[in-house]
Amino acid sequence: MKRLFVMSSVLLLLLAGCSSANTAVELRIAPAGQAHKKELLEAAVKVVQGRMEQAGQKMKAVNLTEEESGAVLRFAVADAAVREKLLSDLSEPFSLALMVEAPKEEADIYSELYGGFRETGITEKHVTWATSSETPAGLGTATIGLTKVAETHLGTIYSQNLDSEIALFVRGHLMSRKRITGTDKEGPLQIDNIPSPAVAAVFANDVNVGSFVTFHPLTIGEGTSASSSSTASGSSLSQNP
Repeated sequence: MKRLFVMSSVLLLLLAGCSSANTAVELRIAPAGQAHKKELLEAAVKVVQGRMEQAGQKMKAVNLTEEESGAVLRFAVADAAVREKLLSDLSEPFSLALMVEAPKEEADIYSELYGGFRETGITEKHVTWATSSETPAGLGTATIGLTKVAETHLGTIYSQNLDSEIALFVRGHLMSRKRITGTDKEGPLQIDNIPSPAVAAVFANDVNVGSFVTFHPLTIGEGTSASSSSTASGSSLSQNP
């Protein structure tokens, strides 16, 4: 089991007054995520809720209408600037990359703070499902399942880079890193020492939603109907076998 270190629920209560919603987003679930459709819709609502809370807003007039390949989420955002930024952020492509330590001249990403890392080829396209759990000490753990091809490749990366650091970047930000030892073998990625189980759950939700769900802003027409107004796309993902 790989160990990196870093720093249930039902859908939100659907509030009455759907007609007051001024925001609509189509949630499209990739074919590889359809087996987890219910969990992904719940997680996607939580992702939107979390971003609203970060902006000091609460989701109101929430309505989720399930469709064959996903759902349409309608809700109210009081502040126009917050609404614009929220829709822009949700439309940003998701990225996850496992990278290994490299000299500055060979690095794909470099920082004076943490040094250089090069790509391993393992990305969000290889995620199968992320889960979270609680340790006896009350800390959180997140486990990211990978395709068999990626797990085998990871074993090769470990064997060829003993004593080097391996790091997980999400949306271009360093999320965790560790030094490779002889005990690291192929398999899922496990991130330990997360401050709390709640934080671990948020992280797992973010990885799952980012890997399998894309957000497409819609315009709300008369009443609560919605029509496409943007070709904005998130992380359109085809999972490798």
